[in-house]
Amino acid sequence: MDSRAKRSSLFKRIRRNLCNKNAYIYVIHKIFHILHKIPFFGCLLRNARKQDCTITIPKDMIHEETLHNFRLYTKNACEHSQYLKTDLNIKKTLTVNTIENGVILPLRNHPGSQSFCGKGGVCDSDGNFVAGHKTHPEISLTGLFVDEAYPLPIDIPYVDETVVYGGLFYVHFGHFITESLSRMWYFVENQSCRYRYVFITPESHFPESSHLIEYLYMLGLNKDDIIILREPTRFRSIIIPDQSTYIYAGFRPGAMQVFNSIRNSIPPAKYDKVYFTRAKFRSYQHDIQDTTNEEYFENYFRTKGFDIIAPEQLSIRQQVAIMAGAKEYACVSGSLHHHILFGGKKLKATILNRSHCSMENAGMRVPMQWVSQMTECPVTIVDVYANFLPTSKYSSIYLLMPGIHWKAYIKDEFNDYGVKVTSSEVNGKVAEYIEKWCNKMIIETGSTILEGHSEETFADFIINYNDYILNNNMEDTTVQKLRDIFG
Repeated sequence: MDSRAKRSSLFKRIRRNLCNKNAYIYVIHKIFHILHKIPFFGCLLRNARKQDCTITIPKDMIHEETLHNFRLYTKNACEHSQYLKTDLNIKKTLTVNTIENGVILPLRNHPGSQSFCGKGGVCDSDGNFVAGHKTHPEISLTGLFVDEAYPLPIDIPYVDETVVYGGLFYVHFGHFITESLSRMWYFVENQSCRYRYVFITPESHFPESSHLIEYLYMLGLNKDDIIILREPTRFRSIIIPDQSTYIYAGFRPGAMQVFNSIRNSIPPAKYDKVYFTRAKFRSYQHDIQDTTNEEYFENYFRTKGFDIIAPEQLSIRQQVAIMAGAKEYACVSGSLHHHILFGGKKLKATILNRSHCSMENAGMRVPMQWVSQMTECPVTIVDVYANFLPTSKYSSIYLLMPGIHWKAYIKDEFNDYGVKVTSSEVNGKVAEYIEKWCNKMIIETGSTILEGHSEETFADFIINYNDYILNNNMEDTTVQKLRDIFG
């Protein structure tokens, strides 16, 4: 068997073993075994053992650009700037629609759809669909809307009451902040009108027991003012405020007043600089911490006077109070970014980008863009991701490392130089990253995750490790040779 056939056989075994519970041990062993056998790469690793890896910055790889309230230290800054320079304020006045004798239908999921998508919402007295939930005001995104009604049952309970349609209650912090509060501007502007607010949610979710309902209490609602609808119900009158935010498009005038009202409902805490960490967070779906090496950045910000806080260990009121008083804020990209909505214009924010997907979503706007614009606070985005295994925006494992963009940022921000990481630290984190990735993305998620990333090869692993971890320039001829060998 020639060398090419042997390599092909090896990678078939690796892929087959990914479905085995001991997959990560096998993969880690084989990856590092192969790396040391590749002349140029093995040399890099062997030399790295002898001394610290001092990160240098090739000038042609730094992209810093300032636009609107953003400052970018990202690999694709030129591309990202095209998104960020767009005004995402949808300048359309918020309006209210009222339906007499209308019906509100609980959410029923489309077969095989995401858990918050399907049929339901408000329909008129004859069952014609009126309002549900939109993630974009103009584009119909299949599977991402509550965009139609289902047939009305014969017997529908009647409530002789005027209510306000609150929309979709997401039991997820990021989506709740950017979507579930979208219609609450009406309450802020009409607090003297004590209507009850009706929300729909999937049958498997229980907002009544979610800590997120505290945001509604901070706005001024009480428990009796909130209805989580579980059966189709006809009401005397249904008030339907427009959505003020669209997660994949932007915001409308008046959206920010909801967050200002929540922030102003509580005295600010006495924190000047805060770093909200994700390092202690475990998702309800997977008991796996999804960032690797975040403690490096925690320790760095701690030396700059930042308090390191795990927000999920605090109440909603405590989280808002901290942001209301903070002058500087830092976090890893994702839902933690949305806390800036409670900081206001005075806040200075730094977002550590955990993935190339964080600012891209098939051409659609992502919340990082429009939330930052809406707050008008200065936001700096810094690439710190070193992911060399397939990554998705929503569910993945992320490897964070202090690379060239981080070094450029701390030089400008703190007049700081010399970021050093030892090879033992790097290799230990790489092994941890691979282990987590195998456990979550393969063993728990299933082998279907590989179908969406069929273009990833072992050549990508070597190229990305060399780029993100060792910060070495690789000649184009070397890159091509790797692709010739590994595909």
